[in-house]
Amino acid sequence: MARRIDYGRIAVILSAIIFLIFGADFIRRAYNSWKGENGQLIVQTHSGVDPYGTTPTGTATDPGSQPSGGETTTTTTTQDVNLPKLTLLASEIHSGSLVLVNDTYGWQGEGNYVAFSELNYAHFRLPSRSLQISKTMSADLIAMFKDFYAATNLGNVMIYATTNTPTALAYQVSIPERASGLTLDLAVWDEAQGTHSPFKPEGNYAWLQSHCAEYGFVQRFTADKSAQTGMQQQIWHYRYVGVPHAVYMTQENLCLEEYLTLLRESHDAGNPLLVTTSDASYTVYYVPAAEDGGMTEITVPKDLPITTSGDNMGGYIITIRNAA
Repeated sequence: MARRIDYGRIAVILSAIIFLIFGADFIRRAYNSWKGENGQLIVQTHSGVDPYGTTPTGTATDPGSQPSGGETTTTTTTQDVNLPKLTLLASEIHSGSLVLVNDTYGWQGEGNYVAFSELNYAHFRLPSRSLQISKTMSADLIAMFKDFYAATNLGNVMIYATTNTPTALAYQVSIPERASGLTLDLAVWDEAQGTHSPFKPEGNYAWLQSHCAEYGFVQRFTADKSAQTGMQQQIWHYRYVGVPHAVYMTQENLCLEEYLTLLRESHDAGNPLLVTTSDASYTVYYVPAAEDGGMTEITVPKDLPITTSGDNMGGYIITIRNAA
């Protein structure tokens, strides 16, 4: 006798299986969503993918700029695994410690200056307390001369000029980047004679040239880089670029032009430059500026100090201090 097939039971079984499949998928999605909202979702990264969520290797993003003085603006969102966003404003491509200012790329930044009369300083001389510098470098400048004095017991180095063009014969050289407030023209004050003479990094004064990178400064125009900078050697002219950048430029014997070219051509977000200083490590990369002149948001790591700088040419340098 032929066995009858119970199609009704089969339909019930199949319906139950389908219900279980969709139910399990719904529970999985809900659980992952909960983890994402609570910052617990782990995303695996792969070779060629930007670990900070901006762009794959070799793919340009739509950049913008940074706020004046190297500060950054971030907004936290629940998108992109709860990573914060950094807003880059196009107008601020001309601001920051890494801007290139020369006869080709003129100074267009806002300045963010502070007069020495507003600062608590010692261990160096000034022709006038009304001289101004960028606030960005003020703390590192004061720390450098404090340590120079501790090492040499010398307090007669004069910061002769910053944003202005000095009148002393030795310094009658037009240097457009002075307008940024990120430069120092140094002299040596002779207390007995009441006069100053050009600064030379010799004897005890060599300490400044040997250690300035630790405080974010570089000797801007050296004899071996005149072809790249377009300037003859100026041993008394120093430029602030920020600690990790100064350390790397000094280690690799790069002038600012060479360093910015290296970042622009070889180190985007997917292939950042790693810089190690005496007390920290940094991730540094280049973001090109948006062609439409608009602002752009890029995803950055959570809870890590970030600074940005325009290069004054067409992009931005992102600098992230890595966790210890």
